[in-house]
Amino acid sequence: MTPAEFEALGNKEIDLARVIASAAEAKILGVQEKGLPTLLRSSITNIKPLLNETKVETQSLILPYIQRRQRSYINSNYFAGSGGQASPTAGQNGEHPGSWQVTVDVGDSPWATDIKLINRYFLPGSTVMVSSWNTSTKATKDIVYKVTDAVDATDNSGTKATLTLEPNITSGGYQGLSDTSAYEFEVGVVQTGAAAGAGLALPTILTAGSHAGFTNAPTGSTVTLGFNVPQTGAYADEGADELRAYELAVEHLNGGGDGGMLSTFSSKSLNGTGILGKKVEYVTGDTQTKPDAARASARSMIEKDGAIMITGGSSSGVAVAVQSLCQEAGIIFMAGLTHSNDTTGKDKKANGFRHFFNSYMSGAALAPILASNYGTDRKAYHLTADYNWGYTTEEAVRTSTEAMGWETVAAVKTPLAQTDFSSYVAPVLGSGADVLVLNHYGGNMVNSLTSAVQFGLRAAQANGKNFEIVVPLYSRLMAKGAGKNVAGIFGSTNWHWSLENVAGSKYAGSNAFVQSFGTKYGFPPSQAAHTVYCQTLLYADAVQRAGSFNPCAVAEALEGFEFDGLGNGPTVYRAADHQCIKDVLVVKGKENPENDFDLLEIVDVTPAEAVTYDPAIFGGDLGSCNPGA
Repeated sequence: MTPAEFEALGNKEIDLARVIASAAEAKILGVQEKGLPTLLRSSITNIKPLLNETKVETQSLILPYIQRRQRSYINSNYFAGSGGQASPTAGQNGEHPGSWQVTVDVGDSPWATDIKLINRYFLPGSTVMVSSWNTSTKATKDIVYKVTDAVDATDNSGTKATLTLEPNITSGGYQGLSDTSAYEFEVGVVQTGAAAGAGLALPTILTAGSHAGFTNAPTGSTVTLGFNVPQTGAYADEGADELRAYELAVEHLNGGGDGGMLSTFSSKSLNGTGILGKKVEYVTGDTQTKPDAARASARSMIEKDGAIMITGGSSSGVAVAVQSLCQEAGIIFMAGLTHSNDTTGKDKKANGFRHFFNSYMSGAALAPILASNYGTDRKAYHLTADYNWGYTTEEAVRTSTEAMGWETVAAVKTPLAQTDFSSYVAPVLGSGADVLVLNHYGGNMVNSLTSAVQFGLRAAQANGKNFEIVVPLYSRLMAKGAGKNVAGIFGSTNWHWSLENVAGSKYAGSNAFVQSFGTKYGFPPSQAAHTVYCQTLLYADAVQRAGSFNPCAVAEALEGFEFDGLGNGPTVYRAADHQCIKDVLVVKGKENPENDFDLLEIVDVTPAEAVTYDPAIFGGDLGSCNPGA
């Protein structure tokens, strides 16, 4: 890039940070993940396609790279600051250090002779990052300042500007340099005056906690987690139970209640003093069981609320969308209830981790039970939720049942928003099938099973056999919603509140969690509540063991982590795909339940080795951890 082209770029309002935040987009440009300086040193022909795609009227101005020391920021484009004295004025009413005057200089940059009127990069209202180091003590400090004035320095070249800076308010109060020592500076544009005038700022999602080199690095006495769950829509019941469990986990992390599974967890890093001594706080969002809404909710929690980790969801479509966002943002995503193979398969990400089991595991666990109870000569009709979870669950059940001799006669997709399934159930009895497989979850499963019962499928015969119904993924909340209709119907589940009582101390932690949850809310937890409680503890424990909130340190602590005492028995967070490998439960609806919470019985516990698979079979590229800076 020539100096003239460089200067021309400086006049364009573009969003190159979006590219650097996404490893995939950066690779398209052929710069891998080497950051903004590498991108801007690349040829102008590589950057032009980006300029053509941007919406100038809505994007923040990202200045071209001039020069900087090797530091780990992605969104600030640093100008060298002049050395020497830079004295503050008096503080304003004693509230914060006064303003500073700093001379910013392009210095010996090869662009210096072609840069004109450098003060235009620092219009009043701009926000800049000042990276300073004391020339005597060698101490460093990074502070965000507001520009109140910027004028050309009197060097007749336009390559110097004198800035008047005022400390920006932070969560911990005003921060600024408060002595008159000699400092050297680098000054980077975080938000330009043009953007500020339009009310726009560089997205916080791309702003790493620069002093620590990662997104939303906690600076005060608290740390914020983001709980993103369906509070409306077909999976709202699951979302409500997830929020209950999250609240309980936060209470336990902060030393409240009876501690729950902290006492049974094999790792003893957590001690009820928050995470790394910081009190845990949280914000919530509504995914609406819609990927776009879930991404918007997660983005808001990251950008506006400073969430250091995002977790939750009861839909694989949501999980994949939010996991991708967190990968771009440099945030750890601890997936909630997501069962699709895709989450830790073709769509896996280095910043994402799943505790919940998946479709493949359900198929592997269910097939031998179905063969034993229904035989190997069956004809199946699938009704499948029309999104990624439905697809992979249908595929897993078809693959496992066809391998033992079953035939699939039809597979019909149903909209996720569907509430009346009568038109989908009506053709089943005339299809030649003798088994209906409902690849539905939450309210969808309750409604489709109700329709199947109303059409007489439970009492019907076909091909000389009793007609049967299978629900591959069960939950206590679904069973409660469907009531007596679940009697005798097989399915799989990640966990059940009765597990430790039924299968013994191998599943320690279950009773402790049930006791804590039941005491607080008056009823036993669902598998959704259990998995998100575990995810919250696992994240906090990884931070504690790593000694850092840096997402890459957290990821390293989670990868290959073997643990016990969280209710599922011995479990490993597999490094290759960030999928938890553990035992899987096969359950059946009880014929004569004693109460509304006693609707499912555990009929088999399939050992982890029987549901383990080569992670390569589902493709995808885990990629590299992104700390956001």
